Amino acid sequence: MTIGTAFQREPYGPFGAQLYGKTDPQDRGQLFESPEKLLAILRIARDAKWQLSAHCQGGGAIDGFLQALAALDREAPIAPTRSHLIHASFQSPAAIAEMKRMGVLADVQPAWLYLDSPALEKSVWQRRNAVLLPAAFLPRRGHWHRGGSDHMIGHDKNSATNPYNPFLGLWTAVTRLNTRNEVVHAEERITRAEALRMYTTGAAYRHFAEIPGDRSSAVSWPIWW
Repeated sequence: MTIGTAFQREPYGPFGAQLYGKTDPQDRGQLFESPEKLLAILRIARDAKWQLSAHCQGGGAIDGFLQALAALDREAPIAPTRSHLIHASFQSPAAIAEMKRMGVLADVQPAWLYLDSPALEKSVWQRRNAVLLPAAFLPRRGHWHRGGSDHMIGHDKNSATNPYNPFLGLWTAVTRLNTRNEVVHAEERITRAEALRMYTTGAAYRHFAEIPGDRSSAVSWPIWW
């Protein structure tokens, strides 16, 4: 997101050149696999009984991955695989609804909202259909996300670009504050209990590591309705 490679639904616009050195005003970021190739790769992985996942930064990347999963879901339900998007920073309402329909999960990094939202303000997250982490913290919408850090081993847990400290992620999920002490979309806040579940039982569920018989992190369990 911060270097302008995340594949968005819309061009980065005039700030793309100023912030990222883009020369094409229609530049939407980088798409590394065509939809056809992505579907072929995922179908092979699905047939090998793998859990399907991809790093999806930007709304365009999210939409493309979900489109491929939807094609597979029409062949056989994808929900039992607990397949998921990694990062998924710009989910649209339509993408959220599609994820809920298929039972697709997301591995999100709340601390990025704290660190990155000021830099993204003009180029991405205030524009139409591109709110940073728009539903990453809304289990009430019927979809539960998993909290993580994307931390790089060898870097400090607090000062790294991707800080490991889970308490920063928990705090950000609850407060929606950034480094300028601004609240970014207050309506997306969750409670401390919900944030804790996102980082514990929610993460365990994604890894098929929940306690046998424990339904506290299952997508369909309506604990917060």
